[in-house]
Amino acid sequence: TLRRWGVPDDRFPVEKPVFGPYRVRASNAPFASVARWNGGDAIAMTSGSTGRPKCVVQSEDAIRYAARSTIDAVGLRPGEAIGAFVPLSSVAAFCFGMYLPALLGGPMVAIGKWSPEAALRAAKEHRIAWTMLVPTMALQLSVAPNSEGALDTMRAMTVGGGPMNERALAKAEQWLQTTFLRVFGMSECLGHTTPALDDPTSIRLGRDGRPFPGTTVRAVGSDSRPLPADDIGAAQVKGPSLFVGYARAGTPVPPELTPDGFLPTGDLVEVASDGSIRVMGRQKQIIIRGGRNIDINEVESAIASLQSVVQVCVVPVPDDLLGERAAALVVTGGEDLGLDDVTAQLAHDDFPKSKWPEYVFTVADLPQNRVGKLSRPDATALARQLAAATDSNSHRKM
Repeated sequence: TLRRWGVPDDRFPVEKPVFGPYRVRASNAPFASVARWNGGDAIAMTSGSTGRPKCVVQSEDAIRYAARSTIDAVGLRPGEAIGAFVPLSSVAAFCFGMYLPALLGGPMVAIGKWSPEAALRAAKEHRIAWTMLVPTMALQLSVAPNSEGALDTMRAMTVGGGPMNERALAKAEQWLQTTFLRVFGMSECLGHTTPALDDPTSIRLGRDGRPFPGTTVRAVGSDSRPLPADDIGAAQVKGPSLFVGYARAGTPVPPELTPDGFLPTGDLVEVASDGSIRVMGRQKQIIIRGGRNIDINEVESAIASLQSVVQVCVVPVPDDLLGERAAALVVTGGEDLGLDDVTAQLAHDDFPKSKWPEYVFTVADLPQNRVGKLSRPDATALARQLAAATDSNSHRKM
């Protein structure tokens, strides 16, 4: 790369091995101010968790705002080490894994391919003060060998980008001895909420934070009018971390905003009177069984509340008679759960029988995409494969 751009060897005299066969070149000088980047743009990919990834163009002003808001919320100090453990191809990973430590003037600690054991070792060796992970990665840390108390020097870990269960997160943070901050964000509006470090667990882990200063999140009804506090509606966001647009044919195409400048996110959200929000899932996640719509978010929430469930993903599987049936992939604390186990508990909780799943499969992990988020397309493919191997008359066995 240096030869390609005509950079003399003495410009980066330090050479060290990293990540197997790769080597890194660096200078001996302290990291220069990010002001030299002079207000440019970054182009990176969305995670592609619900479909094909898109190229998102984010301004440096937006990236700086999101990084600075996070630094202030967590109380990070100049020179502290930041963990960059998720693949750095996404906009959020670039912002919080690369730009944030540069802005902070501290080390960026990476580990190459994701490994819970490697992440724990790096956190201890470099005394990492903060990192951001998707829920699957955070939970994997808590079940890794010798992980008890392994993150006692980490001030906080931000967790977002996938389905989250308050009980499972609380158990994991207590085991690891750090503080989890459950957030909501998207490539198009970077990480725009966070709870405070001293918020109670019900807010810190049971909801999705409060908007960054200067950002507004609202819920709107079918008439596009803002709803009262505590009502669930379509999520819209407005703030300094809104993106420039999607990169298409070499040009950033601006997003379609509401007349007053809000971006519809495609999520359902509940905004409480205290300003905290709770994302209820995607608006268009439904299973159509025999002509009746089943809200996937509602079923997932009901199953996630069961004591032994750590993670759950509900997807449709095809059915010749009804069109679609509901299948649940569950990750548990160790024991297998079957259909009878789940439906018995749902019945006990008075969850409507018309919304019960007809397949339940216990799996070691939910399918993940390249950045560690839940991949619904892969989850659907797995559920269909498992359903095809069951007794079609019972829908009860793998």
